[in-house]
Amino acid sequence: MRTITSVDRASNVGPDYADAVRELLEEQRLISVLYEHHGQGLDGKPVNSMRLVRYLAPGTGDEKWAVTYDDDRAREIDEADTFEEADALYDEYVENLGQDDSELFPDVG
Repeated sequence: MRTITSVDRASNVGPDYADAVRELLEEQRLISVLYEHHGQGLDGKPVNSMRLVRYLAPGTGDEKWAVTYDDDRAREIDEADTFEEADALYDEYVENLGQDDSELFPDVG
């Protein structure tokens, strides 16, 4: 697993490659979104999103998988060479970060 973008971990790919992957994901070019999950706030609006995507790596065209996490404070992108590795991380993100606020704070609202 390679870190492309993180708020608390250093990227372990070159800056040009990281920029190219971010651009692919932002423009949704040459990617297939396999899974997507949105955690909901107490107001029913999404507060975060997680995706597992397949794409062709910039420069090589090799098939890669990325797990992305976005909220109003953070953006995480991790890249894997195998679906199984990415799928395991996606499941971990959803389990640990994908709960709706109503599940976390049942007495509020």
